[in-house]
Formats: sequence, C-alpha cells, structure tokens
Amino acid sequence: MNKYLIRFNKNRGQPGRGTDAHVWRVFENGVEYLAAQVKLNVPSWSEESEGPDWNIACSGFMQIDHDTGTVTISKKPEALAKPVRTCDSCTKCCQGHLSGEAHGHSFYPGKPCFFVGEKGCSIYEDRPHSPCRTFKCEWLDSDYLPMWFRPDLSKVIVVKRQHDDGEWLEVCEAGQKMDSSVLSWMLIWAANNKKNVRYQIDGSWNWVKNSDR
Repeated sequence: MNKYLIRFNKNRGQPGRGTDAHVWRVFENGVEYLAAQVKLNVPSWSEESEGPDWNIACSGFMQIDHDTGTVTISKKPEALAKPVRTCDSCTKCCQGHLSGEAHGHSFYPGKPCFFVGEKGCSIYEDRPHSPCRTFKCEWLDSDYLPMWFRPDLSKVIVVKRQHDDGEWLEVCEAGQKMDSSVLSWMLIWAANNKKNVRYQIDGSWNWVKNSDR
C-alpha cells in the first residue's frame, strides 16, 4: 500500500505543469503525476505541507486512466486494471522517424514510409516484423508519460536507449521544433527521477545527465 499526497495544481498550463485540464498534482512515493480528476475510494485526511498549502493525504493503490486523465485510488490492487495504451491514430514513428524497409520500400528519418497515409498504415495486418511490429515508443510502452505526450499530440517521440554510460531517454522531434512546455516537463521529470535525457531542439542534440549509473 502506498501513501499519496494530492495538491491543487495552481500553475497548470505553464511550462512543465501540464495543460489547463491538469487540475491536480498527485505524489506517489515522491513521484509526481498530473491529473484532470482524482477519485478516492479510500479514507483521506489533511496534512500541512511546507508552506501555507494543505494536501489531501490517503493510502491505497493508484490507477491512471490516461484517456480521461483520471487518477483513482482504491484499497485493493486487484481492483485496479491498468488501461492498455494503443497508437490509435498516431503514426509519427512511420513518418520518417524510424529506419527500415516495408515490402521493398525503404524509409528513414526524413523519408516517411511508403504505406502510411492520413488514415494510418495501409498494410497494418501485413506490416514487417521489424521495426514495425517490434518498435514501441516510451509513451506506448510505459505509463509515466502523460496522455498529452502521445507523439501525435506532443510532436516528440521518446525512446529508451542503453549506452555504455547508462540508460538514456532520447526525445526526438517529430514534425516540428519541440515546444517549450514539452521540454520543460521532460527535463523536470527526468531531474526528479534521476533519468538521463538526450533531446533534440530544432534538429540539434543536447544532453542532460542526472544519473551516475
């Protein structure tokens, strides 16, 4: 069972603080999540934080519905089922941000896949095993990135890479220069969670090392 502290997000809509819809800040064991709604199925109480603000505090197990931005905290973990993320209409990885070949047609950064269109992949059931079936961006493969970080919404693709000096999160621009709110959120989260970040700004790469591993 985890302890949660919940606070009103007074700076929502500002860089690194989510969108205007992210009304709540939820802290689980020191890790922050931004939420549009919070549902408590457990008893709660108030605790004074550093400064004049008051937190809602409770204990339980958290579930995140990324489609609605809802955080639900319940008594039993078996009552929670984590939603499965899907690409839906997002095809950013097909639009020139992966390298490979599909049925004789090569694609690579700067050259989209021959088979991707406005309605997505036209050969989805017959798409190649690699990289099409095996590739998963970090948004799809994990749940710490918020819903608005989906590549077609944030215009960035986050991928986890292993290098000689440790694990890095690579944030690649996908169709436009990275927005400052996207970069701010990523850098703040990475610093708080001691994650190394390699990010692209207007085509140029930058590095921030937060972990010694």
